Amino acid sequence: MTPWMVLVLFFVTERSGEAVTSGNVLWSVKRNFIPDFQATGDQMAMTSVTATSGACAALCTVGDWCNSFSFAPGNGTCDLYSLQFINNGSAAVPSGDVKYYTPCKDECPQSENFIWDRRSDLCFLVVTQPAVGNSWLEANSSCAARGLALVSLNTVHKLDAVVRTLRNNPTLQGVDYYIGASRPLSRWNTAFPASGQDYRWVNGDPVDTVSARSYWAIGNPDNNFEQENVLLLNRLRDFSIHDRTATSDSPAAYICEKVIN
Repeated sequence: MTPWMVLVLFFVTERSGEAVTSGNVLWSVKRNFIPDFQATGDQMAMTSVTATSGACAALCTVGDWCNSFSFAPGNGTCDLYSLQFINNGSAAVPSGDVKYYTPCKDECPQSENFIWDRRSDLCFLVVTQPAVGNSWLEANSSCAARGLALVSLNTVHKLDAVVRTLRNNPTLQGVDYYIGASRPLSRWNTAFPASGQDYRWVNGDPVDTVSARSYWAIGNPDNNFEQENVLLLNRLRDFSIHDRTATSDSPAAYICEKVIN
């Protein structure tokens, strides 16, 4: 069965141009989105021409790699993207008639600035305000105070979703980001054990430095001076993973995760 044959099986409902339901996915227009930078490379999955936003939504829904799309009813241009773009802060309406759609999930409310990645089913919140004292412990506490946790990037798909979101959204690129991995508190400021690095995600899973090797900065984790106890995404290294002291000497914000069913 070809993708085009699959598409005819999707039930598509359009809602006054503001939302479209395709299959079991609700796609909602993201307001005040300004396409002042264009997606290129792996950001853009494909460009097509369709008659309606519903047909464009069906194209995006058929592959879980598609995380957003834009549709121009004037000429039927349908652009599919493998990630989501963050509002650039402008209050103006989009130029022309282009509308930008992102997937919605009730447990991951866009109104509270959560991002839902369809492939990994990860719901995450990028907090750009540095943690108090640039402290990992404070970042961890801040997520907990929201009923969340520092994000556990315990699969390659989750890691890819977060890293590419940061790499492709200029408004997020001014700080490093703490993530939910640390050494056991009892082993802070000690050498790695003979078995190797002993980082764990806050959900209890061990940190895998092998299958996710391409996302790590060269030479990391290195536990420099036996004082690097936590992990962050380093803005100066294209948001690759670094081990770092629990109090950073540069602005360090954080990313929270909302566990969804």
